Amino acid sequence: MTHSGIFTKLRSIAAVLLALLVGFGTTYSLVVSLRAAAAEISGTITIICRDQDNNAFPGIDWKLYSIGHRDSDGNLILDDAFAGSGIHKNAQPLDLAVTLQHYAEIHLTPDYTGTTNAFGTLRFTEVPEGTYLAVGAEFLDGDRKYYPTPCLVDVMETEENPTLQWNLQPKFTFHDFDESQVSYIVTKDWVDDWTDQNQRPSSITVDLYCNGRFVRSVELSQSNNWTYTWRGNIADKWQVLEQEVPPNYVVTYADNFSELTYLISNRYESSGSETTTTPETTTSAPTVTTTTAIYTETTARTTTPTSTAISGTVTPPAQGTDTAEGSETVGSAETTTTTASAGAAVTTTTSDTKIPYTGQLWWPVPCMGIGGLVCIGFGKRLRQKEE
Repeated sequence: MTHSGIFTKLRSIAAVLLALLVGFGTTYSLVVSLRAAAAEISGTITIICRDQDNNAFPGIDWKLYSIGHRDSDGNLILDDAFAGSGIHKNAQPLDLAVTLQHYAEIHLTPDYTGTTNAFGTLRFTEVPEGTYLAVGAEFLDGDRKYYPTPCLVDVMETEENPTLQWNLQPKFTFHDFDESQVSYIVTKDWVDDWTDQNQRPSSITVDLYCNGRFVRSVELSQSNNWTYTWRGNIADKWQVLEQEVPPNYVVTYADNFSELTYLISNRYESSGSETTTTPETTTSAPTVTTTTAIYTETTARTTTPTSTAISGTVTPPAQGTDTAEGSETVGSAETTTTTASAGAAVTTTTSDTKIPYTGQLWWPVPCMGIGGLVCIGFGKRLRQKEE
């Protein structure tokens, strides 16, 4: 074989190797892009605080907590921070949100914080995939105190919501008062343990918190009818938390702010465990949410909170994301609305355009593909000439 023949063969082999390398690079780039897209899914949560007449509630502080995620079957998996909390994940959605609020505000640091702007809106952007709890601050207006309902939202990609945008419209309940010192009541309720009451402890301990600080522990038992009453200032934020959930029981909390009562329910679970189910949602028309009191039939009046902050600026988590200011516009895309399982209306914003979820550059992919095809064709042509 002549030197030119050997050189021709070497060129053919080099062309084939280059084509294989380009093909491998293209495949690897696609795999990396898909993995990046799966890992970088994030969404936008907009909180809209308005009454039935579309009047805004500005200056309301909100906290957003990451509390877990959904598994492949849609079951809620709570984060490790809730290990040992005994929270009843099968509870009704509103009870679950209130229960998570009692625990999160005492033990966790919020992932995001912000304040509703002059239009009553607050937008959290670049929120990673997961399940989140939104908690609003209580506020005074004249002789009334208002309490926003906590909301649960799942940030996850679905066919119905490819844009990953959610609008939360929380409801409000309130309490009328004519003096600053009012009476608060905490009561323990035992559920579904009549067949095995010997499992019930003789007493339980409840911790009282005022404005996030521990005040004292109280004991509830049969001797005080599992109830404790105390007086406090209406301007303060009071919270209760069961110190330790009894074995084979799960716990839920229900707050009746129209009566200033806290109900702690322990449900007996014979196996000491529970199976999580997906909260049910019902569909309603995309209308403005009526801010009706949760435990009464009274409709909340329009009010301006005493807080003066109305900037609506979002505070990102420690790892850092871009801040975003609230806006009076929620989006012009077509929307569908579902009633939130935690007492708020959730508007899912949809559109026909798929948003890319990765920063991977796509322009090299077709170039590399075309280059690979050219190299393969060049190699075949050289081989044909040699033969």
